[in-house]
Amino acid sequence: MKFKKIKNKKKFVEVHWVDSISSARWRTVDEVKDFSSKEFRIVTMGFLIMENKKVVTIASTIGEDDAYISMMGIPRGCIKKIKFLS
Repeated sequence: MKFKKIKNKKKFVEVHWVDSISSARWRTVDEVKDFSSKEFRIVTMGFLIMENKKVVTIASTIGEDDAYISMMGIPRGCIKKIKFLS
């Protein structure tokens, strides 16, 4: 079986961002202070598909005919850094 070459003009990026956290149990005031003082830092890698003033959208997989799957939209306000890898 011969595969068709996929033309990829999208940049591969590493997005450093902060996600929200939650808790579903009772906590004391001291535990809330500790819980609230932490950032949940995330690094997500993928192809930069689209970006605008509000959201950066990346995908982990590119298919034929400019199709994408496993996409994630990350709010710009959560993004600390975008590193271009290609």
